[in-house]
Amino acid sequence: MSSEPASPKNAPLQGSDFQLDVGGFEIHDADTGAHIGNCFVEADSYGKVEHWVLFEGFRHPGPDNRSMTWRLEYQDNRWANVTEYLADAKSRYATARYIKASCDEKFVRDLA
Repeated sequence: MSSEPASPKNAPLQGSDFQLDVGGFEIHDADTGAHIGNCFVEADSYGKVEHWVLFEGFRHPGPDNRSMTWRLEYQDNRWANVTEYLADAKSRYATARYIKASCDEKFVRDLA
């Protein structure tokens, strides 16, 4: 049995560096500084839900883009909730791509 303490619901695991906090973020290409998208994270009863709006300049990682760096900037009070975030996206970024991801973080030892 492990001596590691249990993690509270929706809290990042100890040592986790990529769990996004609840709230809104702008996504920038770290090399060019270009604003390439936005993300809004909300907590639900299972974990977190990430709502990504990706602009035309966003490059997906893959064989043609093996190395890239994004910079996420937390947006204090820009969007009060996901409804406001999505309304803003529809009015300002109608041709952007929308991705919704449900995230549930746990230790590998806890996988079924």
